[in-house]
Amino acid sequence: MIMVVPACVFADSGSGESYSAKEDLVSFGRKDTSFYSTFWKKQLYEPSLGLLDPINFFRTVTFTKPPALDVNIYDEVLDNNFFTNRQGKKRLSLEKLVSAPLNQPDSGPSQNGPWIILKGKSDGVTPGFFIKDANGDKFLLKFDPRSNPEMTTSSEVITHKLFYAFGYNVPSYVLVKFHPDILEVASDATYYNDEGFEQPLTKDKALEMLKMHVPIFKGGMYRASASRILKGPLLGYFDYDQRKAGELDDLIPHDQLRALRALRVFGSWTNNYDLHRKNTMDVLVEEEGKQKIKHYLLDFGSSLGSSGYRAKVPAVGFENLIDYKAILRAIGLLKVKQKPWEIRWDDDQHTIRYPSIGYFDNDQFDPGHWKSNLPHTTFGYLTDADAYWAAKIISKFTDEDIEAVVKTGKLSSKTAEDYLINTLIERRDMVVQYWFDKVTPLENFYITASNGGVQISFDDLMVQKGWAPNRTYEYKLYALEENKKKPIAEGSSETSVIILPPINTEEAQLEISAITNNKKSRPLQLIFKVKPSFHVISIEH
Repeated sequence: MIMVVPACVFADSGSGESYSAKEDLVSFGRKDTSFYSTFWKKQLYEPSLGLLDPINFFRTVTFTKPPALDVNIYDEVLDNNFFTNRQGKKRLSLEKLVSAPLNQPDSGPSQNGPWIILKGKSDGVTPGFFIKDANGDKFLLKFDPRSNPEMTTSSEVITHKLFYAFGYNVPSYVLVKFHPDILEVASDATYYNDEGFEQPLTKDKALEMLKMHVPIFKGGMYRASASRILKGPLLGYFDYDQRKAGELDDLIPHDQLRALRALRVFGSWTNNYDLHRKNTMDVLVEEEGKQKIKHYLLDFGSSLGSSGYRAKVPAVGFENLIDYKAILRAIGLLKVKQKPWEIRWDDDQHTIRYPSIGYFDNDQFDPGHWKSNLPHTTFGYLTDADAYWAAKIISKFTDEDIEAVVKTGKLSSKTAEDYLINTLIERRDMVVQYWFDKVTPLENFYITASNGGVQISFDDLMVQKGWAPNRTYEYKLYALEENKKKPIAEGSSETSVIILPPINTEEAQLEISAITNNKKSRPLQLIFKVKPSFHVISIEH
């Protein structure tokens, strides 16, 4: 049996033992999160409306982006209702990585049975059932497409653990194998047929759906990802680009949250292209005696090589569903030149190597131009500093970390498993090096007095990774007085230690650029207190 790790997608109403399948459907409140409504909004309505917004129009024509507002003086994201510092602050142990997000073993639905189907999953294109086990615990079961056994379920389990380690609130997903004899159907259970109409669900119909759409394993067993239902009232989706009116815990505009902008970088590593509002949920929780809203990311079955109901198509990650820039570029080139994803598909001889993984490789992969299926203003506002912060977190995952997480997907082919591990390791390095090279990646500043002057030491992450040997540093020093910058000194250093002359002011600003092979990086800005003692005031990459 494959052990089940719970995945929270729906919340228990907390109203006692009585349960109605229809109550959850109504309380979830996700009807307006359909793909088609979001597609219309993100691909047609908002781009047109944005042309009439003077601020948005100015930012578009001047290529300016507002700074992130959820960062501290060290240019790090503060813990908030979207994000909690985990891997980026202190690396998680292998044990915590593989058991995340519950950080404890979980057997999933009771194998003693029965599993009572409460209703069919009401959105998405993959089969799914909401069930209640013999212990009264509720889960959502989702399955692989018949063409790609293990693909969707393994992607969901692997990727949600990575996103938890990044720092996001995610449900817990685990794998389970079961025989259909364990299933029963509630008397008021319903599902939606192919025409979109709600129909009564019987056991015969449930078994028919499984036989038609889901791969069958040895002994007549089925494999699914199981999501344990979250506790707490559900408040509906959140939007990547806009705040909900009246939410007092959510004061920063979403397009100025680094934690949300950086999803574009985390998504590029995991190829999680379905960053769609239908895959989010706000939950009212009580922590330390206070109620607050936690923002969850859901549904990771469309990551890595999977699109949920099939393997990814070649254009995924390269273009939005309707990509105006790609269309105009193709028109301008008279479609003579092949697109990168077309070159990649031709190189792969129009075949998918491992059906259990789907279409996932690093051929033609460009970390700076990876795209989700729908565009978001928030992703468009991603700055190099935002991306560098995300890349630092990704860099904390060792080869052993990646191997351990991939193994939780329980792929039956060792060859496919090794391929996925190596692809993620290679892609990690591609993402990290690309964004580190966009800034001056200096960390761990230490300021002391030295022979009447000032000594500043630091770590260069590009040097630590072995990507920038023979690195030198140019600097400019300014005194800050009455909001004015007064030049004091400039120079260079062959090491990660800079010796400055005496500074006779309370505050100073140091700009440092790194030079490798005659290429100078964008300067980092360090503002620090000189009197009465040395300490950092702010860092901007």
